[in-house]
Amino acid sequence: ANHLPPRIQPSKRLVNLPPRPFACLIQCCTGHAHIGSYYDYFHIPEPHACPCGTFQTHNHILLNCPLHNRHHHLLKDNKGKIELNNILRTNKGCMRLVQFIRASQAFEKTTAHI
Repeated sequence: ANHLPPRIQPSKRLVNLPPRPFACLIQCCTGHAHIGSYYDYFHIPEPHACPCGTFQTHNHILLNCPLHNRHHHLLKDNKGKIELNNILRTNKGCMRLVQFIRASQAFEKTTAHI
């Protein structure tokens, strides 16, 4: 309830990322990523299901998808938790998300699933 929204201006460290990880980060943060929930909302004729069989959402990819389990540790904070509000609100969290995106290739249009 008392959470601050994600910052609209990315930090200099994030702006200096290579174009593809930066684009995926922004798409993830804005909800305009290459995932089933986006395709469903905008009536785009693309699969809405994750290759694991579940309806594909950001939360599913970042928290629950068995195809990305081996990369979820990259999102954990110092307490060993994945807190999406903190990931999108802090520079450290965004950098963890970038590491996850790079390692897992999540949110890529041509994702080669594990």
